[in-house]
Amino acid sequence: MRPRQIWFALMAISLAGPLQAQDTGIESTEKLLRQLADQYVPSEAAFAGYIAPRELLKRPGMELMPHEVIEAGGKRDLGFNPEVLDVIIVFGTMTEQGQPFAGMVMHASEPLKAASLFPPLASVTEDGTVAGKKFRRALDPTQPSYCLVDERTILFSPESSLKAMLEAKQTSPLRELLAKATLKNDVTVMATLEPLRGVITQLQRQASQLPPPFQPLLKIPDHIQHAQLTLSARDGVVARLALISQDEANAKELAKLLETARAFGKQAALMQLATQPKTDDEVELAGRKYMKRMIEAQSELLAPKVQGKRVELRYELDSGVATSGTMIALLLPALQTAREAARRAQSSNNLREIGLALHRHLAEHREFPAFATFDSDGKRLLSWRVRILPYLGQEQLYQEFHLDEPWDSAHNRKLISRMPGVFRSPHHASESAGETVYLAIRTESSLIGETPKKPADVTDGLSLTLLALEANADQAVPWTKPDDLYVSAEDPLAGIGAWNDGGTTTLMGDGTVHFVNADAETFRRMTTVNGAEPVEMRKAP
Repeated sequence: MRPRQIWFALMAISLAGPLQAQDTGIESTEKLLRQLADQYVPSEAAFAGYIAPRELLKRPGMELMPHEVIEAGGKRDLGFNPEVLDVIIVFGTMTEQGQPFAGMVMHASEPLKAASLFPPLASVTEDGTVAGKKFRRALDPTQPSYCLVDERTILFSPESSLKAMLEAKQTSPLRELLAKATLKNDVTVMATLEPLRGVITQLQRQASQLPPPFQPLLKIPDHIQHAQLTLSARDGVVARLALISQDEANAKELAKLLETARAFGKQAALMQLATQPKTDDEVELAGRKYMKRMIEAQSELLAPKVQGKRVELRYELDSGVATSGTMIALLLPALQTAREAARRAQSSNNLREIGLALHRHLAEHREFPAFATFDSDGKRLLSWRVRILPYLGQEQLYQEFHLDEPWDSAHNRKLISRMPGVFRSPHHASESAGETVYLAIRTESSLIGETPKKPADVTDGLSLTLLALEANADQAVPWTKPDDLYVSAEDPLAGIGAWNDGGTTTLMGDGTVHFVNADAETFRRMTTVNGAEPVEMRKAP
């Protein structure tokens, strides 16, 4: 399990736990929740979510949960049984530079042993000190570090956020909301928009080219001061989103905009339903009638309601439907699709960052890097992935390499486990630290080849020439090794397409990223810089 997987595992524990709490012990847990928030949630945070796992586990029926499996898995991957956690708080924000700022606070009902925490992180963290506290520093600064501040409290976040969590705090709108936090609901997420105004303004400008009917929707954040999302499952599932405006006039305007958004959503869903292929099958037609009825009914449930400065959206699902196997069967394909879409989006972002780094290298050196660095005798030393580290914000890591030694020298091998997160594919399940499936294309005339190439060398056009892609798991290589995906004329698609029904996420020479599902001949043509062959690229949705 890699650091990012542990981070997501902890997030899953905080959000996917059982719903519905009992009253026993609530008051003391609420007090603990407010104390932890006051002590560790930084003033810069814009949102925070919290849950009380042990309180939720007290409800009737929870004895049927697989406690043995949860305990065994937790001790193996986390170093403790996650069912001992009293409170989990997750917080975050986004800087105006678009960088995330996040952290997590966990408090256990029994003492924890620092030496046994997070076994999978042992090889990718080191001892350090921050704000006077000992902690385990992630070797990759983009990955989370952790600190056992006392025998029951763990802080889990990147080092920069960890420092802010341990330093003195100033008052802030979010911290004021957390000072009144309760456990009346099973899951609560609070947000204040003021720290995000700069980011929101940038996004609004970027979205200014939306069609005129959608333009008013860009003003929705302007009418919101803070928001609170709650989820409860006492007698069915009830989700509430409360949006607090500056005054009643803003609340009324916000409700109008939300009503417009609701109408657009309903119309889009009905239009999508109408695009289904024609059929004479009576069961299929009945299913479409049911879907239309459900779309209309669900849309009505989301009608905004105004009360003073408060606008509330409420969604309710009775317990009979919420717990039925039928509902689970209906939701499972959608969840699987959403999960794969998230993986594909993350992989696209990784390749986009790699592409930006390659083009920064191009801007400085007027050429793309060769696939490897070489010594005076022509021996391959290090991969192009090492060469672009300074352009990924990893100058310090780059300086630690012995650039005149091969990737597997005694010194350089120690750096393999410190692979930057941008080279980690969300699809690659290998536990081997330092392996990547983001590979350059290698042919006799590929863009990243034996010698550096200039844009003028790419007569086929940068936008139609493959630069790198996400390969299959069996193609994974140590990220520092000068090894990539060699494309053969006999079987050009070998080594790709395992993740998404034959398609793959690709980085083109112009820096754009596409999910491409091409036939073998088209793909082969895309691997050369000067083949002078027509290419009709099929970009999958």
